[in-house]
Amino acid sequence: MRSSRVNRDNDDVKKLMDWLCKHPLFPEVKDIMSVSTGVIGDEKINCHMSQEIGCIGISKIIGSDFYTVKFKRNDRIKSLGVMNAGIRIEDDIVPINPLLIFQRMCIAKESEKELEKFFTYEPCLISIISFQ
Repeated sequence: MRSSRVNRDNDDVKKLMDWLCKHPLFPEVKDIMSVSTGVIGDEKINCHMSQEIGCIGISKIIGSDFYTVKFKRNDRIKSLGVMNAGIRIEDDIVPINPLLIFQRMCIAKESEKELEKFFTYEPCLISIISFQ
């Protein structure tokens, strides 16, 4: 390789290393954070304690009759997926799939201008048909 190419590659590596030093891939945070999306969990998230929660659940089952075993919603393991994956309607969390919403909008559009118009409104997560 020519020296100009080697110099250019070295400069590119230096730029990349400088950028990585200024923007750490895994910042130290005290909260639970998704590496892929950056979503930060709150006190509801307990997936990091799954083994302890599982052991507690099993200890409640041992020695009980099959028909008397009850599972509570509060005893479930909640991952970071519950942070942005749903909305609360009364006491239920309704799951949302943003990709599916986007795909339906792309299929429903008749022109690029209409797609722009779709993005000017806040999306309604429940069909209007369900209110009739």
